[in-house]
Amino acid sequence: MVQKRTFDYRSARSSENLNQAFKGMLPSGLWDGLKVSVDGAISPGFFVTDEGVKIEETEAVSVEVPAGHETLYRRDNIIMRYEYEKTVPAPIATFEVLQGTPDTNEYPDHLVFAPDTPEGAYSIATALMNPGETEWAEVSQKAYRTVLINCRCEDSAYYINNGSQSAYWIFLDLDSGYLYVFVQAPGELADNDQIFWSSAAFELTPSGQPAINDKLSKTGGTITGETIFQAKVNVDGGMEFDADDIASVVFDDWVTFTHWLQPMLANSAPGGWDNLGYTWKSIADGLGKILYIPIPGMVGAELVSVDVGLENIGLVATDIEAEFATSPQDDLITGNVEFGAETISVDGETNVITNLLLLDPVAPNDPLPFAFDTSRLLWLKLKTGGADIMYAGCKLNYRRKQLAI
Repeated sequence: MVQKRTFDYRSARSSENLNQAFKGMLPSGLWDGLKVSVDGAISPGFFVTDEGVKIEETEAVSVEVPAGHETLYRRDNIIMRYEYEKTVPAPIATFEVLQGTPDTNEYPDHLVFAPDTPEGAYSIATALMNPGETEWAEVSQKAYRTVLINCRCEDSAYYINNGSQSAYWIFLDLDSGYLYVFVQAPGELADNDQIFWSSAAFELTPSGQPAINDKLSKTGGTITGETIFQAKVNVDGGMEFDADDIASVVFDDWVTFTHWLQPMLANSAPGGWDNLGYTWKSIADGLGKILYIPIPGMVGAELVSVDVGLENIGLVATDIEAEFATSPQDDLITGNVEFGAETISVDGETNVITNLLLLDPVAPNDPLPFAFDTSRLLWLKLKTGGADIMYAGCKLNYRRKQLAI
């Protein structure tokens, strides 16, 4: 076994500023080779430690593979031990296997976990041992390639160099073949602030980009695809659809929007609520009077909920029954459906805004947005026998598939 050690600048210079400037230019981790085989052989390669020391194996090494349990599965952790010391010659890195505990869980239906990596050591791979075997069934390597632009890695944390500019962290997972690109936007951090990377801005799969390849494959002149992957596509020249194509476009997310309904758009039967010219006011009536509020129907959209504004200008608390219906009166249209009845209580000299969810008319009446089509109307009816309730209007909360026309 022949090992080379390339020390970081802290071991060669006295300036701490110089040391910090160079530390992290190569993030710690497995950079090349050191691939573990099922028989315990480890190929030549190099590793960069957290202290910035490059450990290079110029010849193959090996570790002893512990035999498998008679009936249980096990996962082992293959580690490299190395702790930096300012000595000449430098300490030697050693490789060993941390044998996992045989697990009663059946692989692969249940996970089998490898032992944790101890302090002063680095995991280069984990390996699965099947019952009764003397070689590992599979080895999961820790290798990756990484590129840092306008940022650095120190003790597994990332810091931006110039906060006024963007920073990039790019790495390739050698086992899966995925390429990941993370981006920190410019102007959000100060110089030397820590970067907390969010999800990858871009992922490239081994087959290129299946999210685009699958969704935008052309068959017979029509765009077809699967919904397994997600992709955002910008088309500079635009995309042209005719009416038949639009009917076949499917979107898997919703966009929400609101519509305000002024008080005077409501109405009441003669002798019902009083029309004050700018709003409606309830009257005292033992049987109760109804205020009818027509809901604008938007074909292709769904009504999720309605925020109703009410004010009690009297001194006595009053109850109002709110209910949705597909007709303002039971006998006006055959097949009228009334649903979502809810009682709103308004204390004296109080105003309230109540959110009324659209409900499924069928028991157990779970929340269910009302889908408009060319033949469906919708009304909101407010009924009370108490006086002094002022109707202040509604805010209608719609949603539709994310398609802008």
